[in-house]
Amino acid sequence: MNELHALRVFCQVVEMEGFSQAATKMGLSPASVTYSI
Repeated sequence: MNELHALRVFCQVVEMEGFSQAATKMGLSPASVTYSI
């Protein structure tokens, strides 16, 4: 996983105020969002 993708995921989590919401918005599983961070 590249650092740019991980940073985008992190920013989305902050904006959405949660991992599940960010995962839904990005079309990813909550587990992959957690792994990215």
